[in-house]
Amino acid sequence: MGNMAKDVLKLVSGMGGLSALGVGVGLSFLKNCLRRPGVRAYADHLLGRLAPACEGAAPLPVQAVQTARALAELFRRHGLVPCRLGVDGPPGSGKSSLAAALAQALCMNAICLDHHDLDRPLDFSRPGAVFEHHRLIRTQDIDAFDAVIYLDEPVADSMERVLSRKRGAYLLEILDFELLKRIGDRAFALVGGDAEVVQDRCRIKLRPPGGFRHMENIRGAVAANGLDWSGASKEQALFLCVEGVRRGGFPSYLKYHAFDRELLDALTEAGVFTGRPGRGRR
Repeated sequence: MGNMAKDVLKLVSGMGGLSALGVGVGLSFLKNCLRRPGVRAYADHLLGRLAPACEGAAPLPVQAVQTARALAELFRRHGLVPCRLGVDGPPGSGKSSLAAALAQALCMNAICLDHHDLDRPLDFSRPGAVFEHHRLIRTQDIDAFDAVIYLDEPVADSMERVLSRKRGAYLLEILDFELLKRIGDRAFALVGGDAEVVQDRCRIKLRPPGGFRHMENIRGAVAANGLDWSGASKEQALFLCVEGVRRGGFPSYLKYHAFDRELLDALTEAGVFTGRPGRGRR
């Protein structure tokens, strides 16, 4: 889309009324984008935030509370009093709710990492904390955690939940959920330790005495495929395992051409391709 944008700018710059044309294209593009379910749902969410807030916090989902109780019982069976826990899973899988329920059940604090740069090493030294993010396991040194929890939610279910909650629903239009899930599945699979299943879709691994040996396992998997992992970050190495290419960072999951059709329609409606502003489609 970058080359197309440059060509369009060259075309538009030679036309009169550039400012008015830009506004027209922008409004038309926004109108076209609002036809997308995810964008429309997110717009509804933003409008809803303008309304007076209801008093009191919403109760935690029953499933999250039940899963948290089952995990607490698992810790008791293993004689583990966790100091730090990591929760991962696709957007919409219920990470935030589970982290909050776990914090409530175990007298800990839930910490959402959405506004942290996961491409850099984060500090997990805070005790009594449940950290959650959809790229936590694939990017961070997880040996700070007594256990890592992965919500193995089917892509269709997590996408449906993102749409219904509306918050962050625009991600449905720009994010490759299938790719995000594939990398996440492999990241958890290569965590050292035995996996236990709780409440059907919740998977957990307790830290073994020698640590999770996560990066060591990932590098071994890359080498087994005959690929070179030297200099690769953890996420880049996981991409090599799953996709055979060295990629990493949140942009690796973006669908860059997601709105090409909407932009082309907006430019056509504005008459950009005819050189006559306002003389496009009616």
